[in-house]
Amino acid sequence: MNISDINGRIIPAGQLIYSTVPGEVAFAYSNFGKYQVIGFHAEKYFGGYTSNTSSLNPDTNISNMSTYASGQLYKVLIDDETERTISVGGTIDLRKIMLLKATDIDIKRKDNAPLPFEKTEVKLM
Repeated sequence: MNISDINGRIIPAGQLIYSTVPGEVAFAYSNFGKYQVIGFHAEKYFGGYTSNTSSLNPDTNISNMSTYASGQLYKVLIDDETERTISVGGTIDLRKIMLLKATDIDIKRKDNAPLPFEKTEVKLM
């Protein structure tokens, strides 16, 4: 953060400059490699994938797909070491912002097939 031309307790318009740069963070599942995060207002946001990111599907190239470069930021909702087990109908609470509900789990699915989830946004009263 850079503050210039301060006058007592007043910062004139255009004189407060906040800057941040993305950094690389390792996925908990090491085969995925790393992704970009960027800090903003003391929160962590997903910035995109890098050349150090791997996909489970070798035909999919996700390296250098950057939400940050396209002007979009997505808040990181879960970033901890907690292992979660979910069954059909079970939910994962994403910081009281939304719920992910497992709608079907097929034990015969291929490793790179997505798991079907239903997203529900939580409305705070």
